Amino acid sequence: MRQALWRTAMAVLAILPIAGPVHAESIAITAEPLHALAPLDPERARFGRLVFLGGSVLTPSSHRFGGISSLDISADGAHLTAVTDIGDWMTAGIASLPDGAPILEKVEMESMLGADGKPIISKRWADAESITAVPGNPGRVRVGFERHNRVWEYDLGRDGFSALPREIAVPDGLRDLPENKGPEALVALPATSPLGAATIAIAERPVDGFLTGFIIGGKTPGMFRVRAHDDFDATDAALDPGGNLVLLERYFSILTGPKMALHRIRLADIANGAEIYPELLMEADIALDIDNMEALGIHKDSAGRTILTIMSDNNFTRLQRTLLLRFELID
Repeated sequence: MRQALWRTAMAVLAILPIAGPVHAESIAITAEPLHALAPLDPERARFGRLVFLGGSVLTPSSHRFGGISSLDISADGAHLTAVTDIGDWMTAGIASLPDGAPILEKVEMESMLGADGKPIISKRWADAESITAVPGNPGRVRVGFERHNRVWEYDLGRDGFSALPREIAVPDGLRDLPENKGPEALVALPATSPLGAATIAIAERPVDGFLTGFIIGGKTPGMFRVRAHDDFDATDAALDPGGNLVLLERYFSILTGPKMALHRIRLADIANGAEIYPELLMEADIALDIDNMEALGIHKDSAGRTILTIMSDNNFTRLQRTLLLRFELID
C-alpha cells in the first residue's frame, strides 16, 4: 500500500540525475518521547498480550532517513540493521532516555549495492521490503525485494556496506506476485527448526482473506496460507524466543486512519498446503498513537523478557512520522 503523495514523490525522484555512488552518511536523530500509547487513557499500558514500554517520534538531521520497511535486531536488543524502500541500509544503536523511551544513536545509512557493485538506483530494483538474519552466520542477511520480486543475500559481517548480493532461488509463485505486493515479510529459520534451515516469505496483500506464504528451501519447500486480520496487509515478521513466528500487519484508509495487528504462528503449523489461523496478540487503531507500522524485531532482554521493537515507515512525507515503539510480550 502506497499513498498518492508517496507515489508522486518517488516518480519525481526516479527521474532525477544521480552523480556517482552515494557514500555512507551519519545521521543525528532527535527523539521526542511518547508519554502514552493511548492518549485518552494515559495510564493504560496493557494492549492485548503486549505491555507498552515506551516510544519516541524520531526526527532526523537528513531527509535521507525514512522509508523504514523492515528491521533485524541484535540478540541483546542494542543494535539494529534495517532496509528502506528506496534501497538504503540503515544501522543504529538503540538506547533509552531516562523515562525509558527508546532512541536511536550512531545512525548510518548507505546505498545497497547490486551485483555490478553499483548502488541500486531504479525503484523497480531498489524496493527492499524485508530483512532477516541468517542463523549461524553472523552478519549475513537475506533481503526481500518487491516490484522485481526476489530474495538476495548479503554478507554484511564480512564486507559491511560494500557487500554484493547473492541471489537466492525462490519459487515462481513468489516471482509472479503483483509488482507492488511482493515478499513483505521474511524470516530465515535455524537448521534445528521443524522446517530445517528454510526461509519463510509472506506476501503483502491478502487474497480471498488469506496471506500467501512460501517455504523456501529447508526440509519441505512449498506454499501455505495465513488468515489475514480483516483486510490488513502483511508488513514484517520475526521469530520470538520460543521459536514462533510473529507477524506484523497494517491497514490504512482516509476514513479510519492507520491500524496495526500482531499475530503469532506456530512453526509446527507451517507446512506445504497448510491453512493457518494465527493467534491474535494485539490490534490497534487511530485511538492509539501509531502510524504506518512496518518493521518488527524481537529479542530477549537480560531479565528474560520478550521485547518487540516496532518502527513505522514515514513514506518520506510530512503527513507521517517515524515512530520507534517497544513492548513486552506477556504469555
